[in-house]
Amino acid sequence: MRSGKSAASRLSFAWFRVLLLFLSVMWLGVQAACGGGGGGGGIAPPSISYGAGAYTFTQNAVIPPLTPINGGGAVASWSISQSLPPGLSFNGSNGVISGT
Repeated sequence: MRSGKSAASRLSFAWFRVLLLFLSVMWLGVQAACGGGGGGGGIAPPSISYGAGAYTFTQNAVIPPLTPINGGGAVASWSISQSLPPGLSFNGSNGVISGT
């Protein structure tokens, strides 16, 4: 018999990696919208995080809303450039990720 992680465990890990990739791309988009985050532009870039550095979720189970924390300049608008995994949604008015 093959040892190792179950298919559900591997799927949960893959889903988590997609979420981390999405958050990284979102952060790059915020940086680009604020002139690359460097000085000299006169606009302080937002410093966005979603709390804990890592999350583990179970597929098809409701997750608590992931509310972004901004430790920098004001956020003018929220958007994403990639789709979230099925069951998750992104609120464009406040940056919250929620779903199952």
